[in-house]
Amino acid sequence: MDNKIDSIFALMVENFPDMVWAKDLEGRFIYSNKSNDDFLGVDYYGESIGKKDSYFFEREKSRHSEDKEWITFGDLCQDSDTLVITEKKAVRSSEYGILRGQMLYLDVNKAPIFDSFGNITGTVGSGRDVTKEKLYEQALAESETRYRALLEANPDLMFLMSREGIFIDWSGERDSLFAPPEFFLHKHVSEVLPPHVAKVTMENLAKLIETGEMQIYRYILDLGGVKRHFESRLVNCGIGHFLTIIREITEQVKYEHDLHDAVKKAEESNRAKTVFLQNMSHELRTPLIGILGYSEIMSEMTQDKTISEMAETINKSGHRLLETLDSLLKIARIESNRQELQFSMIDVERVIRQNLEILTPLILNNNVKVTLDIQPKIFLGQDFNLVNSIVMNLLSNAVKFTKDGDIRIKAKNNWKMALNRWSFLSKIQASG
Repeated sequence: MDNKIDSIFALMVENFPDMVWAKDLEGRFIYSNKSNDDFLGVDYYGESIGKKDSYFFEREKSRHSEDKEWITFGDLCQDSDTLVITEKKAVRSSEYGILRGQMLYLDVNKAPIFDSFGNITGTVGSGRDVTKEKLYEQALAESETRYRALLEANPDLMFLMSREGIFIDWSGERDSLFAPPEFFLHKHVSEVLPPHVAKVTMENLAKLIETGEMQIYRYILDLGGVKRHFESRLVNCGIGHFLTIIREITEQVKYEHDLHDAVKKAEESNRAKTVFLQNMSHELRTPLIGILGYSEIMSEMTQDKTISEMAETINKSGHRLLETLDSLLKIARIESNRQELQFSMIDVERVIRQNLEILTPLILNNNVKVTLDIQPKIFLGQDFNLVNSIVMNLLSNAVKFTKDGDIRIKAKNNWKMALNRWSFLSKIQASG
């Protein structure tokens, strides 16, 4: 019966996932299970018997001498075998290093072997691969250190709360609190915060629990007779805990108020400008109407062709000035959101020719040759005054900066399929 139990026990140890071994007083293996043989890297079953573990580590190094990071295991491990023999008691230790290119951590337990006379004859040991656990612990410690550094560097106040509204922990500048941290911890918000702040905090905490979405709210605290503005953000931390991040926004609120006042003043200034332009338009229209009237009379009464053409040019320029006044008023109305556009079908060629007639004196003075290449029947649905103003600006600039040269004006229809409407393309080429 005993032999059967011994066989079962030996089979269990041989196939145990942990490494199990026994050594003599010289550190040579007298037993090594399969897991330990795999760890040592034996070439055949039983090779480990009579050899030290350093034999296998050195063999691994020699087989991969070009790779210094192939094996370091054993170099940094303490001589725990000697410690067990000297102290005559069990020892637990951690051993680690690189083995076959991979970092390995072992949880090692060793104990002395005694004969029937109480003399130590060797040691027995077991080793468990705890690499995954160690790497997880290291990653967790690094994460905690990183997030603790972030929390300590964060200028905002942070409180950890329960779903019932009880303060659990805090982080931030102690001077930022209106009372010592101990005043808040393990107390309900209604016990430590002003009623209006406690009320809005619990309302937003309830919304966060219901929706799972971050809640942002503002409130005012009277601290030392000074009203200070704060913004709080409530987020879910999981496991029934909630984080409230508190930031003072007094300066931001002041900036927002100043910005609102500036916008209000700008709107008032725009309205005043609109009134001014309307008044100026009225004041300029009166003498301008007189100029237009007398230019028409001059054109009709004179028999001199040159003077008649000059009078017509004065009349057209006066009308142009009148349109400019109307454009200024329209710009003012646009800025005050009161612009009214008058849409009509505009003959593009006619607009171009009318503006060229107004510019005839300048064209002649600059000795400019104007060539037109305009496709017939180009019509544009738009506000006439706006289109006329754009065309005049383009033509006047072309004529103004061209001396003893030529200007070529091209215009053609352009069907915009994507927009499902007609438009036209125009091109002005000037040697100036």
